[in-house]
Amino acid sequence: MSYKVFISATTYDLKEHREEVARVLRRKGLEVVEQAHFEQGDHTLLKKLDDKIGACQAAILVVGDTFGDAPFDEQVNAHDHGVDFEGICKEIDIPYLSYTQWEYVLAKKKYKIPTYVFLHQTDIVPAEHIKNRTEEVAPFQKAYIEWVKRFGEDRNIIDYNAADKGLKQLIEDVLVLNLPTFRSDIPFSIPFNSLQDMFIGRNEDLAALRKSLTNPDKKQVATSIYPNALYGLGGIGKTRLAAEYAHRYKSEYTALFFINSDDVSGIESNLADLCRATALNLDQRDAIEQEIKFNAVINWLNTNPGWLLLFDNADKDESVTYVKELTTKLHGGHILITS
Repeated sequence: MSYKVFISATTYDLKEHREEVARVLRRKGLEVVEQAHFEQGDHTLLKKLDDKIGACQAAILVVGDTFGDAPFDEQVNAHDHGVDFEGICKEIDIPYLSYTQWEYVLAKKKYKIPTYVFLHQTDIVPAEHIKNRTEEVAPFQKAYIEWVKRFGEDRNIIDYNAADKGLKQLIEDVLVLNLPTFRSDIPFSIPFNSLQDMFIGRNEDLAALRKSLTNPDKKQVATSIYPNALYGLGGIGKTRLAAEYAHRYKSEYTALFFINSDDVSGIESNLADLCRATALNLDQRDAIEQEIKFNAVINWLNTNPGWLLLFDNADKDESVTYVKELTTKLHGGHILITS
């Protein structure tokens, strides 16, 4: 049984909030749907949003001051969305709707699924390149927020204009929503047990590793995920540190996998082997061709964000190069390399 929750937020200013909400919902075993992680395909983005929201059982919208991008009139008129958008625009008194506003309208008015709105307008600074545009359309967003307050149900709207309410409070409020929990054991293949209290003197290393994974230097690589490396002479405890990190932060991930990385062929076969019943248990697990299983695993990783891949013992240049190239095919997770 699955329970899908659509998460809406403008990437420009609320990306971190959306990602944190998604993370805590996945820890409950819920299936998270967000625009950042689905392929548009042959349809317009608006049509794709319509289809995705229609397949969800609930929607969470984090709304800030940024108006966001909007579909063109041709996209709005390209399919029968079953919404009187002109009437809604007239009711709000704005010329058109942004994508995130469409997400609210589709969830609330068309599909009538439980819709929870978090008005998060405190200390959010929009990206530099849209500041001018934000000022230009700011009245549109302000009018939309006032309309949501009038149209929505009070118990499903939480206003964060108070100075003492921030991301932490948002997560706490999301966790107490009337949403089910389906959490079971997550896919976890780390071939070392945790040393727990016997792991002494390296808490600072663990904290530094956690910081580097969750707050990466955006200049590091031009991909959607940021590989981090633990490197040094053999025997200094790189693998043990990485394994201990995996155990300590297991609850923060949707899946954690250990990949022996002595050579490229080993990396590919180990990734393909994650299809097996004791790992991801994918439909392609019995396929004869390794390529089929490998591609199935890559697809699973790209459609199930929140994972950790630990590439261990990547001592050869070709192994490190291969893993770095692999990051260009993946998004939505953490990669840790020992070398």
